[in-house]
Amino acid sequence: MSIAYGVTPFRWRALLHREKLFLEAKGIVNGCGSRKGWRRFIRPPGKLFTASCKHHDFNYWLGGTEADRKWSDDAFLTRMLVDVQRLSYLNRWHGKLRAYTFHLAVRTFGRGAFEHGEQKGWKDLTDLGYKPGMSYEY
Repeated sequence: MSIAYGVTPFRWRALLHREKLFLEAKGIVNGCGSRKGWRRFIRPPGKLFTASCKHHDFNYWLGGTEADRKWSDDAFLTRMLVDVQRLSYLNRWHGKLRAYTFHLAVRTFGRGAFEHGEQKGWKDLTDLGYKPGMSYEY
């Protein structure tokens, strides 16, 4: 799928792998934890929620209204609870506790990281310097 303005919904699942790598290289998507301020020192242990965190980072960069932020945070919790299902039965309770804790953290402290305003689209990706066909491995 290539960049086509207004044709493909601008969602994480619609991005190609190289487009996701570009967003990582630009520091827009960093996985779990904040990029700025004192919160950048708080990192969840392990890699269980990395994919869910990247998806959440992308949604925060997309921005929108406070309702969009709530949707993003609730979708983040849902994805983390799906991630927890990969754990052994005995470890799931701990994983669920971590998922609910991270959800509470983004609801409480995430407002400043969310891009309030008009939601971004494909054009914003190219405005950042993305060029289709380029390799963004790092």
